[in-house]
Parts: sequence; structure tokens; C-alpha cells
Amino acid sequence: MVTTETKLRRDIGARLREFEEYLERFEERLQALHRRIDRASGAAEAELGSLLADVEREADLTRSAGEAVLRELRRAVEIGRGAVERAEARLKVLEKPRLPAAERGKAAVRRAAIEVKALRHGVRVGLRMARRVSHRRKTAAG
Repeated sequence: MVTTETKLRRDIGARLREFEEYLERFEERLQALHRRIDRASGAAEAELGSLLADVEREADLTRSAGEAVLRELRRAVEIGRGAVERAEARLKVLEKPRLPAAERGKAAVRRAAIEVKALRHGVRVGLRMARRVSHRRKTAAG
């Protein structure tokens, strides 16, 4: 199943590659136009000069559009980075801290000792009650 984010990523990648191809072609055309102007003379040179001015104006528009897209992509990256950081922070809050095996073992032994103490005193209760009852029985028997 393709998510919306995957579709968006593919579309952005495809558009960037397409834009890059057009920029490369545009640069090639500009270089060819400059070579022709260098070789031309008289009226042809004037005509090619006006064509070059038009092409350079188009190049400026293309560059400014590309720069605007880059600014928005940078903004999107910052927003995405912030969203990922917030999601990771929420996940850290929600996930239980992992105890090493030794700590889990110590906790299990401690719980078992409390239950045994409660049973010795004749009380069959849960873990939380076992601590209190064990302590009460000790102080009463004391």
C-alpha cells in the first residue's frame, strides 16, 4: 500500500529531475546562442542580441521560480524535521523504559521475597498488600 507521503516524495523527485533536465537544456541553448552571437555580424548580431535578452529574461524567471521552490523545500524540511522530533519525543514518553536483565531479575527476586514474607505470616494477598501486611506483622510480632 502506497502512502500519501510516498506518492508526494516520488512526485517531488520526478519534478526535480524534470526541472534539472530543463535547466541543463536551457544552459546548452544559452551557450549555443552566445557562440552564434560571437560568430554573427551586422543585422544578425542585433537580432540574436534581442533574442538573447529575451532568453536571459526567461532564464531569470526560471531561476527565481527554482529559488522559490528551494525556499519552500527548505521550509518543508524544517517542518518535517520538527514533526519527526515531536513524534520521537512522544514515543519516548509512551514507551516503557527497558530494564536490563539483571534489574528485571532483581525486581522479580524482591517481589518473590515480599510474597514469601507475607505467606510466612499467614497472609495471602497481592504484592502491594503483601509489603504492608508483612511490615505490620513484623512490628506486631516484634
